[in-house]
Amino acid sequence: LEIIEAAAKRLKGKGHDAFFSLDTVHFPKGLEIFVIESEDLPRIAILTVDTEVDSKKNPGARAMRRYVGPEFESYDFEEDTIVDFVNDFYAKKIKETLPSEPIRNGWDKQDVKYLVQKNYHQETQNPDRAVFVMLQSRNCQHCH
Repeated sequence: LEIIEAAAKRLKGKGHDAFFSLDTVHFPKGLEIFVIESEDLPRIAILTVDTEVDSKKNPGARAMRRYVGPEFESYDFEEDTIVDFVNDFYAKKIKETLPSEPIRNGWDKQDVKYLVQKNYHQETQNPDRAVFVMLQSRNCQHCH
């Protein structure tokens, strides 16, 4: 906690900073919100909420954007690690982490492959073969 407080003091004035634990006991929805598997902890992550997303078509809409840092060996990371990650975020050096379902067992065993964010790029960007992709959302009534 002392390291986080020291990092927060160094980052004062950089924006709306919040630090919290992504453990499953105190913040059970945290892993789901940040799209992080429990075996991939510890990590540093930033969540932004954009309330200006297409507000004419969808009043009150919000877009959550997630920026997840690298996995650490232990929770003993340094103050500079936090400060560097936040500074890199504000310098737009951190890529947005896109939500993805886990890759399903046997996803590539059938003629029709089941793609998710985590395996989409590698399967669709092969120049040696043609790929047809049907996109659907599990939240869309017309897709199912």
